[in-house]
Amino acid sequence: MRTSKAIEANTKHGHSIGGRVSRTYVSWQRMLSRCSNPDDPKWPRYGGRGVVVCERWNSFDKFLADMDERPIGTTLDRYPDQDGNYEPGNCRWATDAEQQNNRGDNRRITVDGMTHTLGEWAYFSGKKSSTIRARIDRLGWTPKRALLDPVREGNYGASARRAGRPKAAEGR
Repeated sequence: MRTSKAIEANTKHGHSIGGRVSRTYVSWQRMLSRCSNPDDPKWPRYGGRGVVVCERWNSFDKFLADMDERPIGTTLDRYPDQDGNYEPGNCRWATDAEQQNNRGDNRRITVDGMTHTLGEWAYFSGKKSSTIRARIDRLGWTPKRALLDPVREGNYGASARRAGRPKAAEGR
C-alpha cells in the first residue's frame, strides 16, 4: 500500500487520477530520466550522447504549458532535430509512424526536389519499400524511375517457373 507521502508527491502536479499519474506526466518523467540518470537503460542514447532537457522543462507545469496534454496514441518526439535537446520548438507529440520517419538512420530519397524517407515514398507510391530499395541498389535505377515504373504482377522469373511454381495469376 502506498504511503500518504508517496501519494502526495504524485498528486502535487494535479496529474493523478485514482492514484495513477497521467500519460503526460509519465512522458515528462521518462524524458528527465533518460537525459539525466546514468542508470536509466536509455541513458546511452540520450544523456550519454549529450541530449539534455532545457531548464524550463525541469518544471512539469512549464512542460505542460508548452506541450499541452499528450494525445492518445502519441509519444514525445524531438522534431525537427532528432539530435537536438528537449526544448520548446524541438518537441512534439508524435504517432509511431511519425517517429519512425524521424529516425536518424532512415534512408532519405529526393525526387523532383521533394525529399522523403524510403518508407514515406513507399506509402505514397503504393509500392513496397523493399521493391524501391532493390530497384535503386541492385538494379541501379534512378529514384524517380524506381518510384514511377509499375510493378509487374506475377513475374517470378524463369528460375521459379523451372522449379514448378506457377505465376501469380495462374496460381490463384
